[in-house]
Amino acid sequence: MTKKLHSSTKMKILLAPLLLAVSLPAFAEVDPKIHKLCIEAKDYAGCVLIQEGKANEKKSLKTSGICAKQDMSGCGSVFVQVSEGSSLFENPINSNQELTINNSVDANRFFEKDETEVQNGFTYRNSSVRQLKIRGSYGRYLSFWGRSKNEYQGTSGSYNPGSAGSVNCTSTSYGYGSTSTNCSRSGYVAPSYTPGTSGGIQARWFEYELDCRDRTYNRKGDKAKGLINKGWMDVYYDPTARAVADKYCPIINSLRKKV
Repeated sequence: MTKKLHSSTKMKILLAPLLLAVSLPAFAEVDPKIHKLCIEAKDYAGCVLIQEGKANEKKSLKTSGICAKQDMSGCGSVFVQVSEGSSLFENPINSNQELTINNSVDANRFFEKDETEVQNGFTYRNSSVRQLKIRGSYGRYLSFWGRSKNEYQGTSGSYNPGSAGSVNCTSTSYGYGSTSTNCSRSGYVAPSYTPGTSGGIQARWFEYELDCRDRTYNRKGDKAKGLINKGWMDVYYDPTARAVADKYCPIINSLRKKV
């Protein structure tokens, strides 16, 4: 015997597909894999939204140890930090290109295309070259990331003999020929020895500042001797800086600006 359905129940059954179609216009082309996962879910729409969110997250730049942050200049580029040994380097990516980075392998593939090798050990990234604002104006200085070799000197050991300081004494008389003397030393410095440091070669990425007018450059963090950095030098001494100056200084006004 078949049971008769109440009219209100029939109406609900008939309206269910229509309500689903009206409430889910965005799911007309749901990914088959997501549809398969959500077909038996009580909240189909909610399940689809969650699964699509997870899929998009996997395509973002914030996966597999790659940290992304927006460039504050508003020019639409994205900076990605990739670990290389014990150092972190900021590598700009032009967001106008269709690019998905899920791991460091994909990042390395992009950077290989973006890099221009001047000679062995001297490289720069084209997408990182920006106009640098100095003293309130653009048009003279550039900023970019480049790899180079920097030879630096060691330091000699030094001996500090210290200081004996001075001794101050005070005497107190108690009468009947009885006195008490107290002495204290001040300014004493113990002898010490500071060992020297060895020289070496830095082969790494540097953040450069380049003066197109004077053709000089500054590599942030390049050692000279001990804790002293080299500062501004002529591009003659660095093939990376020289190559960027030759290529980009003539077109500096057409480059993007760094804030």
